[in-house]
Amino acid sequence: MRKARWGYYAIAQACGVSAPTARRDVEHMVRYVEATFAEDIAEERQRTAAALDDLHRVAYNIATDPGRKPDQRLRAVDRAIMVSDRRSKLLGLDATTEGATLPSTLNLTLDIAKLTGDELDDELRAFQIGVATEKQRVADRGDAAAEEARAAAA
Repeated sequence: MRKARWGYYAIAQACGVSAPTARRDVEHMVRYVEATFAEDIAEERQRTAAALDDLHRVAYNIATDPGRKPDQRLRAVDRAIMVSDRRSKLLGLDATTEGATLPSTLNLTLDIAKLTGDELDDELRAFQIGVATEKQRVADRGDAAAEEARAAAA
């Protein structure tokens, strides 16, 4: 739903909860998905970085080959820079005014955003069921504690 650019209010209405609850549930789901897929994401990031390294090597070899025409070499330099830029972004190496950008939740969230709308909806529903179950468990525990307190007071 968030991928489809739904606001928290629209998600809340669709799920029958308040907007703050929808926001909290979505944030919990994102953390859950990040934790669940963090290793897969890290592996994919490594595979992509290795592929970019290979592409950079090809472009670099063309750019530094004196037997190539100057226009071929310049295009290869351009490609090498583009590949290098993409690799820096992937690995969070780009410097900003606040310092280095590290791979963060934002990067993971962007990977999560690749889920289809149906996949995201399924994950949200599963998460909401888990939250509802946990709320019920806490409520049951609270009811038991209240009964114990009443029994102790009597």
